[in-house]
Amino acid sequence: MLNIVKAHYILNMKILLKEKLPLLWSTALPVIFLFINGQYVQDTMFLNFFWAIIIFACYIFGVGLQAVRLREAGLLKTYFSINHSRMLFFISLVLTQMTSAFISMLILNSIAALFFPVNFLEAMMYSTVLIVLTLPVAFLSANLTMLHKSSYQTLSTVIAVIFFVSLFTLTMDNVINYVNPLVYLSQLLFLQGVYDYLVYVIISAICMVTGIYSLRNYQVNSVMRR
Repeated sequence: MLNIVKAHYILNMKILLKEKLPLLWSTALPVIFLFINGQYVQDTMFLNFFWAIIIFACYIFGVGLQAVRLREAGLLKTYFSINHSRMLFFISLVLTQMTSAFISMLILNSIAALFFPVNFLEAMMYSTVLIVLTLPVAFLSANLTMLHKSSYQTLSTVIAVIFFVSLFTLTMDNVINYVNPLVYLSQLLFLQGVYDYLVYVIISAICMVTGIYSLRNYQVNSVMRR
């Protein structure tokens, strides 16, 4: 099983490194917004907003949308020639994006430590914890594969709009932030008390159960091509 995941992971990393734009954007956007909002950076934990940007980009675009794109492009034959397990395929996607997120966090935290009052080691510790805490988001993104009649282009456009609206309102006192996914992701490091943890566990369970259900029904052949 580990060899299969490793084979998928290596293939995913080759695709990721070949298509440098997604990796560039998941790193460049947070850095740009870091400098735009630099006057507000007083300590390490202010970076949680920028870590949330990276995680959204990696887990939503890099897992759920990537699964839709690979199916629509007819590339799944290559993956499933290695093994037909949808879950192992998904695990390899998640591991690839965790690696991508870690690389982006490393670059962002290094730059932040150079120019702002940020402790690099503390930033790496908390950002790595956030990568793990937000894993249910990757499972949630798997539900995108159930939207069979929507093309990759349509889904990516809609999610890109949501992403950029969330991004530009992130540091504002705006009513939109009550439903801003980036705000909720950034606040996971500040969970306190039984109620907060209970809500987190329940929502995480829902994300994982629905994601696993979607993966079990993941169609290898593209509906758009039939």
